[in-house]
Amino acid sequence: MCVCITFTDYNLPQQKVYSLAGHVLALKNNIAAIEQLIKCCRSSGAPNAHIISDHVLAHCVKLLLTHSYTEQIPTIKHHIDILIRLIIDTELRVRSFSIISIYRMIQLNFTICFDSDFCPIDMRSVIYEI
Repeated sequence: MCVCITFTDYNLPQQKVYSLAGHVLALKNNIAAIEQLIKCCRSSGAPNAHIISDHVLAHCVKLLLTHSYTEQIPTIKHHIDILIRLIIDTELRVRSFSIISIYRMIQLNFTICFDSDFCPIDMRSVIYEI
């Protein structure tokens, strides 16, 4: 069930509302609710709904990756792949998959570096830069 508000009734900027909602849902690792938010956004009838939903998804992916890194949540990685597949814009989808690849390489590097006293990469700053 999709419960969408009419943004024009309240003079709310759609992208900010969807982004904030996605941000909160990503921090709670609520993948099903993020998927529902995207369905709601795309069915809103807004002329730029696909662009908004793609950017919300990309933002959620970054947050989920960072969050899963700091809390070591192994099951979330599969769900992140599913969210990326929902992105319509090819360039944004490829960029999101690139972030995952970098994340996995850095995670492997941390595993290798874990035994040593020096590991020069901070993954959170790398993801933020992309």
